[in-house]
Amino acid sequence: MQQNLTPDPAIETNMLLKKLIHTVNNSTFPNNNFDIPSWTGPSSTQIWVQSLIYASLSASLLAALGAMLGKQWLSHFQHFGHGMVDGRGRQQKWKLDALYAWHFNAVLKGLPVLLQLSLLLFGVALSANLWMEQHIVACIIIDMMASGAVFYALIVVAALISDVCPFQTLASKQLCSIGQHVVHFHNTLQEGNQTIFPSFLCFISHMPYSIITLLHSFASCISHQLSSQYTIKNTDAPCMQWLLETSDDPDVITTAASLVPEVEWP
Repeated sequence: MQQNLTPDPAIETNMLLKKLIHTVNNSTFPNNNFDIPSWTGPSSTQIWVQSLIYASLSASLLAALGAMLGKQWLSHFQHFGHGMVDGRGRQQKWKLDALYAWHFNAVLKGLPVLLQLSLLLFGVALSANLWMEQHIVACIIIDMMASGAVFYALIVVAALISDVCPFQTLASKQLCSIGQHVVHFHNTLQEGNQTIFPSFLCFISHMPYSIITLLHSFASCISHQLSSQYTIKNTDAPCMQWLLETSDDPDVITTAASLVPEVEWP
C-alpha cells in the first residue's frame, strides 16, 4: 500500500533538479514554473483506505495475541498440580467452574471474529485502493471478496437450518438467539393488554416474526429430510464398535463384550 499520508519527497526533489538544470542551461525546460506545489494533505479516500488497512492489521495482531494467551490459559487449566487425587480433582472442578464464571468460552469464540473482521477490512481497503489505480484488477479482487461473502452467508444459513450442522459460527448462533427473543417478545405482546403502545409494538414485530416463523418451517422441513436420509436408526452397534476399538480399560472392554449379543448389528 502507498504511504499517502505524508508529502511525497520525490516531487520536491524532481522540481529542484529541474530548476538546477534550467539554471545551467536556460534552453532546458522553457516556460516552466519551478515553484514547489504546496501539499494540501491526503484525500478523504486515501485517509479511510489507510485507516481500514491499519485497523485490519491491528485486528490480526490482537487475534494472534489472543491465540497465544488462549494457549497459555488452556495449559494452565490442564495443569493438575501436586497432592492427593481428591485434592487435584477439587482443584480441576474449581478451574472448570471458573471457566464458566469468567466466560472463557465467549472470549475464545471472539478470536475467530477478529480474524474475520480483519479479512473484511483488508478486502475492502484493497479493493478501494486498486479501484483508484486499475478497475480491472479491482474487479477481480471484488469478485473474490464477494464469493467469500456469499460462501459465509451460505454456511450461516446452513447452520440456522439444522442444529447438528457442522458449519456453526458465532453469527449463526447470535441470529438464532435474536430470532428466539423476537418470537418471545411478539408472543408476550399478543398475550398482554392490547393498549395502543403494545399494539403498535406488536404490529412492528409482526413482519420479523412472520419471516422467522417461515424460516423455521423451512428449516424444519430441510432438517427432517436430512435426518431421515443420513441418520442411523440404530446407534448401539457403532457405539459398541467404537468402545471395543478405542478403549484401553479392561472393565469397559469386558462390559462392552458382554453386551455384544444383545446389540442388533447391521
